[in-house]
Amino acid sequence: MVLVGEFLGGAALGAAFGLLFDVVKEAIDKSTTFNSLLKNIKSTLDFLKPVIEKIAEQNMELGLPEEEIRYLTQQMEEGVELVRRSSKVCKWNCMKYHYTDQLVELDGSLRRLLDVLKVQGVRDVKETLVLVRKNGDQLIESARDGKETLYLVRKNGDQLTESARDGKETLDLTRKINMLVKRIERLVILCPHKGKSRNQTRNRVSSANKRGGRSRFSEAASSRINESHTEGQVLETSNSRFFSFKELKTACRNFRPEGLLGEGSFGKVFKGWVDEKTLVPSNVGTGMIIAVKKWKPESFQGLEEWKAEVDFLGTLSHPNLVKLLGNCSADNELLLVYEFMQKGSLEVHLFKRTRDIEAVLSWDNRLKIAIGVARALTFLHSLPKQIIHRDVKSSNILLDENYNAKLSGFGLAILGPTDGESYIETKVIGTYGYAAPEYVSTGNLYVKSDVYSFGVVLLEILTGLGAIDTNRSFPKQNLVDWAKPLLSHKRNLKTFMDAKINGQYSSKEALQTAKVTLKCLASDPKGRPSMKEVVDALEQIQAIKEYSKQTELTPTTKSTPSSQS
Repeated sequence: MVLVGEFLGGAALGAAFGLLFDVVKEAIDKSTTFNSLLKNIKSTLDFLKPVIEKIAEQNMELGLPEEEIRYLTQQMEEGVELVRRSSKVCKWNCMKYHYTDQLVELDGSLRRLLDVLKVQGVRDVKETLVLVRKNGDQLIESARDGKETLYLVRKNGDQLTESARDGKETLDLTRKINMLVKRIERLVILCPHKGKSRNQTRNRVSSANKRGGRSRFSEAASSRINESHTEGQVLETSNSRFFSFKELKTACRNFRPEGLLGEGSFGKVFKGWVDEKTLVPSNVGTGMIIAVKKWKPESFQGLEEWKAEVDFLGTLSHPNLVKLLGNCSADNELLLVYEFMQKGSLEVHLFKRTRDIEAVLSWDNRLKIAIGVARALTFLHSLPKQIIHRDVKSSNILLDENYNAKLSGFGLAILGPTDGESYIETKVIGTYGYAAPEYVSTGNLYVKSDVYSFGVVLLEILTGLGAIDTNRSFPKQNLVDWAKPLLSHKRNLKTFMDAKINGQYSSKEALQTAKVTLKCLASDPKGRPSMKEVVDALEQIQAIKEYSKQTELTPTTKSTPSSQS
């Protein structure tokens, strides 16, 4: 094997380094203006030499992981590039010391050094990996085991093939397995670094879905929840069907713009048509309407969010959770198939009414929607392994034709704390204006962080205003900051309540709802109610409304004194 260290011993490279050190040393002695710049060049070279020697030593030992080789080589290349750039700057500023010719020659030498090191680095990595493969490295053995396993699955038929419902699914399955086998074969031959390509990962996820394997969530929460407080359940296996990209393309009429229902952070949502029983594509106007969310490559969300949707929504069933009917992971495509929600999102009804949605959302429906979302969160938080939604907001609350609310957007969902812990530490992601303050400031995520987000939604329902709107006057730009101090006093109702629903509620209903909202928005998570307590409180307010209606409809009878004999 030709090593970088041996290359360093070459006359040409040695001369280049010698020249550079001489120039730098002499220039430092005489130069004052560019003293710091030249010192930077020298320190960079001092850094390069041990790095290159380290690579040579580690290559000889055959125990160096591939990623470290790449990392050290990258360090070396970046250092050489820095020297080259610094020398170019220095070249134009050292003419009065008559070093121009030497630095020009040095610049050329460094350019050649960089090119050679790049080529040599690649060769060293390749030769090292070939040698590792010959000696039975663990990575290669694992890949071969995977290949043999997939061959065994294809020959003998595993659980997945047995569960295929028809011949078409079996053929699709065989085709996918063949693709995986070929990719494993290429892995054995090429030995790529640890970062698998996105396509390989997606096919692995797709294969796992079709095997009918249980998700990470259903494994953690195999028992059903206590149904005394909720109507939901955890399914033993995912009920999400695998669609081919061709099927969804046909169902959505090639994803034409006229079929666009909306767009979110993950991607665009299109309307499609499928047979209600078989879920195969059908003609427009026949069968069942579906909503297909299609990933956009420029999105900051991707495979992890897609997998979370499949893992959680695919194994959960509750009247107030949107149904995930299926999914698709093609070569460069990620899609999710949901039930179609006729009334769209709560966000559209509150803030973005269109020609299709002109009517103002009534107080009764607002209260109904709030209770539905609260029940969904109660279900998630009541599971043996609690689920934190982490992205509760009005755009993730969908409405059916009767204004029944269904919670969606599980791309950021995560399992809650375990082993007696009250929170989990995780990176801060979500939507500004809805995320709980303790999560934003520390990264500590509590189950009751969802309660805060629900409180923001409840505040939007009361006021008809969005959580954040920079077009509003300064005090109102952040809805919570403006409205929170007003919620506890009856005299402030007209100040914060949505004027479009005046006369539809009693002051008692509005004030009690405002107080529930205020509790949800408590700064300390320990001071917030559980979602079960929120459901109970909102249902009591709804009962007040129903009782008032019945009282108004019941005719009153005046009693007359009985005649005396």
